[in-house]
Amino acid sequence: MTIRTTKALALVGCVAVAIQANCARADCTTQQQDGFMNSWAGQQGTTDHSESRSVTKGTHFGCLAEATGSSPPPACILAFEHNGTYTLPQRNAMRAPEDDSVTLSCLGKAPTCCKVQVTPDPKPLPKPAAVTQVESSRLKLTAGVQTIVSTTSANGNTNPGRAPIKGPSSVTCVSAVGNTQQGYKASCNIDAPGHFGPVDVNQTIGTSGAGTVTLTCNGQAPLRCVATIH
Repeated sequence: MTIRTTKALALVGCVAVAIQANCARADCTTQQQDGFMNSWAGQQGTTDHSESRSVTKGTHFGCLAEATGSSPPPACILAFEHNGTYTLPQRNAMRAPEDDSVTLSCLGKAPTCCKVQVTPDPKPLPKPAAVTQVESSRLKLTAGVQTIVSTTSANGNTNPGRAPIKGPSSVTCVSAVGNTQQGYKASCNIDAPGHFGPVDVNQTIGTSGAGTVTLTCNGQAPLRCVATIH
């Protein structure tokens, strides 16, 4: 899995500006909305949901996200089938780098809710350009943070999240949601240099050096867990 932080968005035409003029309020909803992709996790009275769809090159995505608390800040996670995974902060925007299939999920402490306004754009993507001073200051806020997501389907198929690290790092289990009918409590499972084992939500572990961080979920399927690497 290729993980890209907000810093990398500039390479695919990131529009790191507020999108208040083009997007509705970030009110959480567990219903589909015209012109939006929606996702939520841990919401009372409904099952977790991640929406997928096919998009064309240049499609605009504007993120609106809500979560419990502010650490980590709520954000939209856009996982493209062939073009990597991007963490898009609240009220920021980007464009699809190529024709692709994309899946939306939410970053933040559950319960979470997020949506992206989807606007097709036939104009070609511009060449990578110099980032403006405003954009640069925003990119620095999240540069260096990687987000990895793992899911386990109801039939037991596991999709681990992986990311390389260049040295000692901190890994935080941001959220873990699963089937609680049998009393199972979901958690993250982290396999990294110097650590292997379960990590509870909001717990942080340290790695001993360079290598690969692999995330899977503990609990009763279906499962979805998110971790950040600093």
